[in-house]
Amino acid sequence: MTEVDPDDWQYEGPPRIRPNPGNRLAALRRSFYDESVAARKSRGRQVCITTYVLAQDRSTIETSCGELLVYARHMGWRTARRHFTDVLRDTPAGDTQPSLSDAVRYVGCGYAHGILMLGRSSIASSDDEYEALLHWLHIRCSFIAFIPPAFISRLGRGPRMTPGVAPHPRAGFTPTT
Repeated sequence: MTEVDPDDWQYEGPPRIRPNPGNRLAALRRSFYDESVAARKSRGRQVCITTYVLAQDRSTIETSCGELLVYARHMGWRTARRHFTDVLRDTPAGDTQPSLSDAVRYVGCGYAHGILMLGRSSIASSDDEYEALLHWLHIRCSFIAFIPPAFISRLGRGPRMTPGVAPHPRAGFTPTT
């Protein structure tokens, strides 16, 4: 048996980085998104999306929905008739994001090809539930799309999160002082 001297062997490729769960899920979401959009475009079909907003309060809903619609128009997507919104203060404690479930069913029924959201913070579920949702939509050739932060900054708005607010409101995050 021949041993390899670790000092003599050199790896000549890109550095190997073990992805954390967040990066892995972001790459998975992006690959499913790319596959679905490419399949639609290869058949000459226009992508149709619905929007979902998880708002801290009712005053931010209109602005958030407007940003989503501007981005959809920028991408050349058609928007579905229904749009979905959850407000954290109006959601009962036991029922997490009922409108997200409605949006997923809406896409699953074929009324839209995907769900457009502001970012991962709009989905307040565990990584396992998020991955299961991505796979469920992928089986139906559907996707979840997020607005790139660079696009929001081009609209002249700052970051969407305020200091001390949980990025995943129902994930047990405790705000720091």
